[in-house]
Amino acid sequence: MLTRPMVRVAVIAVLGGAALGAGQDRGQTAETQERCCKLEAIDVFGSRKVSDEEVLKIVSLPKDETVRPGGREFMEAVAQAEERLRDTKLFAWAKISPISFYAGPYVNKVYLTVDL
Repeated sequence: MLTRPMVRVAVIAVLGGAALGAGQDRGQTAETQERCCKLEAIDVFGSRKVSDEEVLKIVSLPKDETVRPGGREFMEAVAQAEERLRDTKLFAWAKISPISFYAGPYVNKVYLTVDL
């Protein structure tokens, strides 16, 4: 059981960490622009009428390529892929989200999630 002072310390630690990250554009830091990662996988969710293979053809981002997860070029390619999905008029909603890890077993790997 946490006593009151311990709870305050835990809350301050959590909120303090969030405050340190607030206002920063995490995708465009010098560190993430320099770090190269492998585009490991692209997962597709939410499409019942269009196969995953067809969605991946529309997205046309090269899996297994080396990318810079927060780099301008990669983020523009993701935005263009998202726009291609919308332009097909096949989906009511389309969003592509990159996920990259900075530690653990998935370090230096990037994954894309295509939500439809």
